Amino acid sequence: MTMTMTRPVTKPALDTSHGVKAHIIAPPEGGSAHGTVTEARVFGLPLVALCGKKFVPQRDAANLPVCGRCVEVFESHGAIGGREEIKQ
Repeated sequence: MTMTMTRPVTKPALDTSHGVKAHIIAPPEGGSAHGTVTEARVFGLPLVALCGKKFVPQRDAANLPVCGRCVEVFESHGAIGGREEIKQ
């Protein structure tokens, strides 16, 4: 007789030590932040936020608080280069 052992599939827990926040990215020259985030989300590619955090977008962050450091960097540089607010 053969026995098969099963275990539940679990998702890794989110790192909420600093809270889950939305981040702002700078799109590539000639591109759009929305398109960049969509591509990263579909293909699992990492992005770098203005605050320096590396992340792979996984959810719509429209209802998340925006990272304070990203806002500071964005405001200090203005909307240079057509930067758009995009959330993780």
